[in-house]
Amino acid sequence: MQSNHVYVQSIGGTLETLEALIAAINTGPNQATKHLHLQVVKTDVFPFLPKELFGFPVYEFSENGQPLYPNGTENSPIVFAINSSLTHKDQISTLVSLVLSTIYRHNNKGDSPTERWSLASSLHEESESIDRKAKSVTDKILFQAFRERSVRPVIQQFQENGYNVDIAMKYDVRATRESWLGAMRHFSMVYNTIPAVRDVVDRIVYTTFGRGSKISAPNEYVRRFTEQRHTGMDLQHIATQLMRDAMLFGTSCMVIAADTDVDVRLIRPDHLRLARVHGTPCVTDEISNQTWSLESDSVHVMRGVEQHDSLYGISILEPIVPVLCRLLVLKKAISALADPPTSLPWEEIANTGDLLLIIDSLKADTEKTLEKMFQFSISQFSLDRGDLYFPGWDLWNP
Repeated sequence: MQSNHVYVQSIGGTLETLEALIAAINTGPNQATKHLHLQVVKTDVFPFLPKELFGFPVYEFSENGQPLYPNGTENSPIVFAINSSLTHKDQISTLVSLVLSTIYRHNNKGDSPTERWSLASSLHEESESIDRKAKSVTDKILFQAFRERSVRPVIQQFQENGYNVDIAMKYDVRATRESWLGAMRHFSMVYNTIPAVRDVVDRIVYTTFGRGSKISAPNEYVRRFTEQRHTGMDLQHIATQLMRDAMLFGTSCMVIAADTDVDVRLIRPDHLRLARVHGTPCVTDEISNQTWSLESDSVHVMRGVEQHDSLYGISILEPIVPVLCRLLVLKKAISALADPPTSLPWEEIANTGDLLLIIDSLKADTEKTLEKMFQFSISQFSLDRGDLYFPGWDLWNP
């Protein structure tokens, strides 16, 4: 057997150590029968996120916001996000554990992506069992790897489970404009239809900014006219929607018009484009086709979570996408049960007992994951929605 003694350098730079591990894995011997293609993007700190969720898979979405499940091939790599605030050793541990979890899921569910990423495969108990096994094995092989100062135990573990692993570093969790728009549609759908998610986002916005002022007048026409004029330059409403957009979609933008001191407006996240123009970071409003430099004082871009070397941020909901997808699937299942097609037998629509098991598991999983994500009970934050956002924008309008 070919030996592989590529050394992981002692704890040095943030990227150097992780990149050294990835380079060693990529240049190691390919002695397994199957290949797993992965990509890694490094992010900044997620607000309230505990260490256990500092690494997670990133999902792609179709044009209408439906999840697309990667199969780990060269044309469909699985993307992992890893928090750069972890120690160098913890970054390595997080990556190795994520890779092993993926391999175990592939081996557990066969080669079919649909089967492997099905609703049933993500149930709380099974998912936690796989993750615990991956974490335990990771601790053992990394203890040996750091003692030997060699990645041999890591590569050997991957290959003993049937996979050669290729890993590439990237700087955006989603490489195309279409992918970003699909993610935005997914997160807006989640925010609009899942009360628990909306409560989390709105409570944080309310706690940070409060809600806008209320206009009172004896005449309804005067009240509405005054309210419209007021909200047209209401910085508090602008701030709350700017923050909600950043948390939901990863990136939001506010622009102050150059020819006036009162024309402050938001660019819709699905209409803004960030890019470097001759080396200068800029934002473009695709509706008006106007472009501003991000170095200008008249432009403010807010990001939910920063990505290294990327102009775009990512949503704070990214770590719990699997749970959100299960909630949406469950809503469809309940709708089908409530009004099943008469052309199909009942058994083909759902099994009541299985559905109840899914509901119980999903409820526990959702509550636990939300608690993990924010490290506090949601009820600890007060919420008075009132007129928290601009009139007509209590939900996010696609």
